[in-house]
Amino acid sequence: MASIVKQSTTDGTRYFIQLSPGENVQRPKIHLGAVTRKQAKDALTHVETLLKSRKTGSVMPLATQEWLVGIPDGLRERFEKLGLVKAKAKSRWTVSAWIADYIAKRTDVKEATRRKWRNVEDKLAIFFKDDTIGDVTVQHAKAFRVYL
Repeated sequence: MASIVKQSTTDGTRYFIQLSPGENVQRPKIHLGAVTRKQAKDALTHVETLLKSRKTGSVMPLATQEWLVGIPDGLRERFEKLGLVKAKAKSRWTVSAWIADYIAKRTDVKEATRRKWRNVEDKLAIFFKDDTIGDVTVQHAKAFRVYL
């Protein structure tokens, strides 16, 4: 079973999660950064859930899935290295490439509609440049709307 370890540093108290030998022979430490004891306990609960899900092959509870979405990328990468979660799929689609592919596949619309979509495609390409689909957030979409 994983445990919380408290470490005093010059910057204050730091917490990290240490895996047990049964979970990982090397007993790696997952550094959580500057968090409170309560936050460290919450993280421990989710890490133990990840370990159980990995061991049994069961579906991860929704609360843990939502928690994973909100953690920093650095912490998620540590989980990926330990094999607790699958690596995030890197999107290969840029915004303009995805729109161009979408327009090409939509053969069910008239040419005038496709022409209007290509106008929007040009504006998207200018606004988003080389951003991938995975990088686009709701805030980006709202900013694009203002841009229009």
